Amino acid sequence: MSIQLIGMDMDGTFLRDDKTFDEPRFQKQLDEMNARHIHFVVSSGNQFLHLKEIFKDIHGKISYIAENGAFVMTGRDEKLEQSFIKPNVLKRFVHELETNSIFAGGNHILSGEHGAYIPDNESAEDIKNAKYYYQDLHIVHNLENVDDNIYKISLGWDSDDVSTQMRFIDQQFKGLLRGTSSGRGGIDVLNDGISKANGMEIFRKHWNLTRDNMAAFGDSGNDIEMLKACKYGIAMKNAAPEVKAIVNYETVHDNEHDGTLDTIDRILKGEPLHRIEH
Repeated sequence: MSIQLIGMDMDGTFLRDDKTFDEPRFQKQLDEMNARHIHFVVSSGNQFLHLKEIFKDIHGKISYIAENGAFVMTGRDEKLEQSFIKPNVLKRFVHELETNSIFAGGNHILSGEHGAYIPDNESAEDIKNAKYYYQDLHIVHNLENVDDNIYKISLGWDSDDVSTQMRFIDQQFKGLLRGTSSGRGGIDVLNDGISKANGMEIFRKHWNLTRDNMAAFGDSGNDIEMLKACKYGIAMKNAAPEVKAIVNYETVHDNEHDGTLDTIDRILKGEPLHRIEH
């Protein structure tokens, strides 16, 4: 086992449910990974600025796949990918958000190059929650008037079943946009062809790696493509059944009990990973 890249989802994977992690333990691991030229890649649907804030007290090289693949940056601050939704496509999609009953009852956020944007008719609770995930959140009257380069549109509902909305996006915006589940009633809408797996492929080529050199951790639907892109796709113990079904490995412990950190220790020691019995 010669792993040179570790891709890491955040929510439900690396982070505990209270959004913390064992910082001293991870700092030691990152120091060793950096010394051994093993690339640690944060791979998340979250905004880049938010991800940087999570690791603000950690020192060392961390690379990022943010916005579910629309923003890719190396630990040396080299931007390798910025995928913006075309203005005419964005305008058409926002119009659907505001007029089509299929999107009723949900919250909507545009995540852009210079900030994030949420409508002023969202509830105070939704705006408060959004402020945790988006460092530069602007409350606007009309999303159609936002003047920024937009990486993705985040949609969310109280219901976990968003299959109807996913089908609509895939059918009505085929070849332009794609919807990917972000778990718990959430959908991220990005340019077609953009994903965490695409970000991993960008890094694979940039660092001249092979699939056999790559590992990734995840727990939900938007991690599946990334896990498939690596020889060592590792599902969390708490992962959704459909995630566990497509990989050969899982963590011994869940995200609440340092499942990823324990498995990183196994990787660094050259110990075998825990196999899933299918």
